[in-house]
Amino acid sequence: MSGPEGGSDERPASGTPRPGIEPSAMAWTTVGCPVEAAVSLVGDRATFLIVREVGCGVRRFADMQLRTGIARDVLSRRLARMVQEGLLRRVGYQQAGARTRHEYRFTPKGFALYPVIVALWDWGVTWSSTHPDRGPAVEFTHRDCGEIVHTRLQCESGHDINEPRDVRPRPGPGAIPWPGAAARATTVGT
Repeated sequence: MSGPEGGSDERPASGTPRPGIEPSAMAWTTVGCPVEAAVSLVGDRATFLIVREVGCGVRRFADMQLRTGIARDVLSRRLARMVQEGLLRRVGYQQAGARTRHEYRFTPKGFALYPVIVALWDWGVTWSSTHPDRGPAVEFTHRDCGEIVHTRLQCESGHDINEPRDVRPRPGPGAIPWPGAAARATTVGT
């Protein structure tokens, strides 16, 4: 297999890079990393379960609390933060003789997280050992045809990505060079 400079990307048994080849990810910092920003916003169990529930049509506080088992105070804080961050919007409803309550619905920003839930579901079905004899407790299906929905990893040209080595990190427009990266690159292998 060819590396970024056309050479082999095979690594010695120790797992260290071959002499003379600096791992490209070491050339820039992680300041401003979109993964880190996303995880800081949605990287806890409660938030993922809320996204799952809203995606499954469970939109009312009491129903979410019952289905997820999330403590009421934690659920309340997470929902408030998700509304504040623009992931969910509150929609009022009122049952006869009761006060106005709210249900939670996706905003476009929140719905953009739904593929992450489907990807986690896909991963869980394949790699989790929870009740393998019964199969998954929920399946995500396409409303129009009824087939199971899966996530796919593709480049912008539509090529499927099937192996980790089919993806290469590169500095984005906001990349900040890692201090000393140039000096390390010139001394690697000497």
